[in-house]
Amino acid sequence: MISKAKKVLLSVFITLFVVSFVSSTLVADDASAGKININKASLVELEGLKGIGKKKALAILEYREKNGGFKNIEELIQIKGIGGKIFESIAAIITVGDEVEKKSGSE
Repeated sequence: MISKAKKVLLSVFITLFVVSFVSSTLVADDASAGKININKASLVELEGLKGIGKKKALAILEYREKNGGFKNIEELIQIKGIGGKIFESIAAIITVGDEVEKKSGSE
């Protein structure tokens, strides 16, 4: 027989699991299936990408502001210090989203 304390503990763990799962699902961007949108990402989000430190993240933000956003993820290689190796390690988890594509398609 399961004691009352074990039942409470089990229900707490189940609740925490469900809350964790639901919150991570809600945070993911529907259009990009949880990818980081390099046209919208904050400094902190960019720094979280493998091989991207503060200096490169700032360079990404500067490039984005100067050029009106990235048209494709490959454009990231234009940033000093981001070569093929870093790009390949993050390509699967980044996106430019629909925003820039719509702007360039309407002109």
